[in-house]
Amino acid sequence: MLALVLTGCAGNKGDEQEAVVAQEAHKVTVNDKPVELTAIQFCLLQDLMQNPGCVRSREELLSSVWDYQFDG
Repeated sequence: MLALVLTGCAGNKGDEQEAVVAQEAHKVTVNDKPVELTAIQFCLLQDLMQNPGCVRSREELLSSVWDYQFDG
């Protein structure tokens, strides 16, 4: 299970929200409230959370999430 604390993402600055991703169950909650995501959205979130602090190019995301090969 991946967990991420999001600061200032919704509401006023200083607000903290906890996002929890249950990989095996393909479920996401924010502050214990379920978030509905499509399969692609879930894979994209999972990829971004597994690579914290990294800027991902369009090509990297297409390859990783959509399994699309970019040829230039």
